[in-house]
Amino acid sequence: MEGSVAMKESEILELKENNLSKPAFEQGAGSFRIIFKRPSPQATPQVKLTELENKIIYEIKINPKISRNKLGKKLGIGSETVKEYLNKLKTKKVLRRVGKTSAGY
Repeated sequence: MEGSVAMKESEILELKENNLSKPAFEQGAGSFRIIFKRPSPQATPQVKLTELENKIIYEIKINPKISRNKLGKKLGIGSETVKEYLNKLKTKKVLRRVGKTSAGY
């Protein structure tokens, strides 16, 4: 049996502000349920990576502590180019630094 529950205007406004729909209330024999409908899931935007960015990610996955110099030598590019691409990958939130500057990776 479905029951009717009055919600305060402030509660309804708060639901709308958070992109939530009004919950459904169900009443049974000695119990009740409140059903909240989730908003439809949004697809996570996919970041487009260049071939070189993918190679850098691959090498870092193999050896997370690889230096910029070694990475540049493996890929046939300069360490400054590696630095530039690492910054791009950080900006795209594909990479993040773990640990302190000197001991991190």
